[in-house]
Amino acid sequence: MQRAIRAMESLIFWSRWLQAPLYLGLIAAQGVYVYQFMSRHAQH
Repeated sequence: MQRAIRAMESLIFWSRWLQAPLYLGLIAAQGVYVYQFMSRHAQH
């Protein structure tokens, strides 16, 4: 039972690192959208 718990803990820990590039990409895309929005509305 203890081994199964440790396996689950390590799976959860490593899944966070697998998701990290996805979240960084989403943050970068949001930054691009904010830049485009600000540059379009600053011209008017």
